[in-house]
Amino acid sequence: MEAVIAWAEHAAAMTEAAFQEAVSTARGAKPRGVAGDVEEKALAALLALVPPERQAWAERVYRMVGRVAETTNPIYAYLLALELLAQDLAHQGHPVEG
Repeated sequence: MEAVIAWAEHAAAMTEAAFQEAVSTARGAKPRGVAGDVEEKALAALLALVPPERQAWAERVYRMVGRVAETTNPIYAYLLALELLAQDLAHQGHPVEG
């Protein structure tokens, strides 16, 4: 029980990332990362495929779609953007099948 209290006190004085690193080090494990890392890495991977001169614009679009859809997942935001594009194409007489 004393160990649990010690870890709790330790956690109260640290950031989440620092605490995760301390626990991982104590256990001899690799750090898992901080919440949000996966989403940021996925967004970075998507943006790496975008021409450099359009990356800032593409990031703003992904983040706006994410805010509207209440998601931080850039893949989901990308799929939503594609859905909006498909709807626009359909309205212009070019339906996308499937």
